[in-house]
Amino acid sequence: MGCNSLVIKFVTFSLVAWLFGNPNRAICFLSACVSLFDKLIAPTAARRVPEYIFVVLALFGGGTGLFLSFILFNHKIRKTLLLNQVVLATVVRYFLLDVLPI
Repeated sequence: MGCNSLVIKFVTFSLVAWLFGNPNRAICFLSACVSLFDKLIAPTAARRVPEYIFVVLALFGGGTGLFLSFILFNHKIRKTLLLNQVVLATVVRYFLLDVLPI
Protein backbone atom coordinates (compact mmCIF):
# COMPACT_ATOMS: atom_id res chain seq x y z
CA MET A 1 0.00 0.00 0.00
CA GLY A 2 1.53 3.28 -1.08
CA CYS A 3 1.81 6.45 0.92
CA ASN A 4 -0.57 8.32 -1.39
CA SER A 5 -3.40 5.86 -0.83
CA LEU A 6 -2.87 6.11 2.93
CA VAL A 7 -3.11 9.88 2.77
CA ILE A 8 -6.31 9.66 0.72
CA LYS A 9 -7.81 7.24 3.23
CA PHE A 10 -6.73 9.51 6.08
CA VAL A 11 -8.40 12.55 4.53
CA THR A 12 -11.54 10.50 3.86
CA PHE A 13 -11.60 9.29 7.46
CA SER A 14 -11.16 12.83 8.75
CA LEU A 15 -14.04 14.12 6.66
CA VAL A 16 -16.33 11.27 7.73
CA ALA A 17 -15.51 11.83 11.41
CA TRP A 18 -16.15 15.56 11.01
CA LEU A 19 -19.46 15.07 9.20
CA PHE A 20 -20.81 12.73 11.86
CA GLY A 21 -20.23 15.45 14.43
CA ASN A 22 -18.31 13.40 16.96
CA PRO A 23 -17.94 15.48 20.13
CA ASN A 24 -14.50 14.01 20.64
CA ARG A 25 -13.18 15.19 17.29
CA ALA A 26 -9.80 16.28 18.56
CA ILE A 27 -8.94 13.06 20.38
CA CYS A 28 -10.30 10.95 17.50
CA PHE A 29 -8.18 12.91 15.06
CA LEU A 30 -5.13 12.58 17.32
CA SER A 31 -5.73 8.85 17.66
CA ALA A 32 -5.98 8.45 13.89
CA CYS A 33 -2.76 10.47 13.47
CA VAL A 34 -0.94 8.19 15.93
CA SER A 35 -2.23 5.12 14.10
CA LEU A 36 -1.17 6.52 10.73
CA PHE A 37 2.25 7.47 12.11
CA ASP A 38 2.72 3.94 13.44
CA LYS A 39 1.65 2.50 10.09
CA LEU A 40 4.08 4.70 8.16
CA ILE A 41 7.11 3.93 10.35
CA ALA A 42 6.35 0.17 10.48
CA PRO A 43 8.52 -0.77 7.44
CA THR A 44 11.53 1.10 8.84
CA ALA A 45 13.68 0.14 11.78
CA ALA A 46 12.36 3.10 13.77
CA ARG A 47 10.84 2.63 17.19
CA ARG A 48 7.11 1.89 16.99
CA VAL A 49 4.27 3.26 19.08
CA PRO A 50 3.64 0.95 22.06
CA GLU A 51 0.26 -0.77 22.07
CA TYR A 52 -0.67 0.55 25.51
CA ILE A 53 -0.71 4.06 24.00
CA PHE A 54 -3.60 2.97 21.77
CA VAL A 55 -5.52 1.68 24.79
CA VAL A 56 -4.89 4.92 26.71
CA LEU A 57 -6.09 6.95 23.74
CA ALA A 58 -9.22 4.82 23.63
CA LEU A 59 -9.83 5.45 27.33
CA PHE A 60 -9.61 9.19 26.71
CA GLY A 61 -12.21 9.04 23.94
CA GLY A 62 -10.28 8.13 20.83
CA GLY A 63 -11.57 4.59 20.50
CA THR A 64 -13.79 5.37 17.54
CA GLY A 65 -10.97 7.07 15.70
CA LEU A 66 -8.57 4.24 16.47
CA PHE A 67 -10.93 1.50 15.41
CA LEU A 68 -11.83 3.24 12.14
CA SER A 69 -8.20 4.04 11.39
CA PHE A 70 -7.16 0.44 12.08
CA ILE A 71 -9.71 -0.71 9.52
CA LEU A 72 -9.05 2.02 6.94
CA PHE A 73 -5.27 1.74 7.11
CA ASN A 74 -5.32 -2.07 7.51
CA HIS A 75 -3.19 -1.58 10.61
CA LYS A 76 -3.06 -3.87 13.66
CA ILE A 77 -5.93 -5.95 12.25
CA ARG A 78 -4.32 -9.29 13.18
CA LYS A 79 -3.79 -8.14 16.77
CA THR A 80 -7.14 -9.31 18.12
CA LEU A 81 -6.10 -8.70 21.72
CA LEU A 82 -5.37 -5.04 20.96
CA LEU A 83 -8.62 -4.65 19.03
CA ASN A 84 -10.55 -6.17 21.93
CA GLN A 85 -8.78 -3.88 24.39
CA VAL A 86 -9.60 -0.80 22.32
CA VAL A 87 -13.26 -1.81 22.04
CA LEU A 88 -13.44 -2.62 25.76
CA ALA A 89 -11.81 0.70 26.71
CA THR A 90 -14.28 2.54 24.48
CA VAL A 91 -17.25 0.72 26.04
CA VAL A 92 -15.96 1.32 29.57
CA ARG A 93 -15.45 5.01 28.86
CA TYR A 94 -18.92 5.30 27.37
CA PHE A 95 -20.48 3.45 30.29
CA LEU A 96 -18.63 5.46 32.97
CA LEU A 97 -19.15 8.89 31.43
CA ASP A 98 -22.46 8.65 29.60
CA VAL A 99 -24.55 5.94 31.24
CA LEU A 100 -23.82 6.23 34.95
CA PRO A 101 -25.38 9.30 36.54
CA ILE A 102 -22.73 11.35 38.29
